[in-house]
Amino acid sequence: MSFTGRFGADSTYPVGVFAALGMVEVLCLGNRPFDHCTPADIIETIFEERRMTKMTAHDAFRDARDTLLEAQGDYDTAIASFSWPILGEKFNWAIDWFDVIARGNERTVLWIVEETGSDAKYSFADIAHRSDQVARWLEQLGIGRGDSVVLMLGNQVQLWESMLAVMKLGAVLMPTTTAAGAGDLRDRVQRGGA
Repeated sequence: MSFTGRFGADSTYPVGVFAALGMVEVLCLGNRPFDHCTPADIIETIFEERRMTKMTAHDAFRDARDTLLEAQGDYDTAIASFSWPILGEKFNWAIDWFDVIARGNERTVLWIVEETGSDAKYSFADIAHRSDQVARWLEQLGIGRGDSVVLMLGNQVQLWESMLAVMKLGAVLMPTTTAAGAGDLRDRVQRGGA
């Protein structure tokens, strides 16, 4: 069951999302009234409806983003209409959002202009591919899910490739300014467990 929402004629949202917002009445799993559902029932109902409508985590994230973009400049509407998307336990922004947009997309996503006036442009597809290469290299070094990674680079293409690569592995990114001194760096490494 789905509900065509107020966010555009071409958008369809699972009923569970609207039920969670109190916008429609539905039954949750086990045909119980929605207000008698546990939070786990509500989440499972939304996931089941997402499976039935083939809504991906990418779609849910895009819908939430679009809700905020449509309410841009109207704080009250943004507060009233927005809810955090339920993306699942394994949502990975770099893979489930960025890579979905980036694969085969030759539009410029990064344009770096040096102080000398020289410049370099990188497409979405370039950055996705290059971040995959960095992720494979980091994985070969033993970096994996939950590991802390200190990243200390200036505004250069390697910064963006590395940030995406760390996210793709599920590691914890600790971006650090290149202006950090030895004491600050030591403190971050110790506290972050890198």
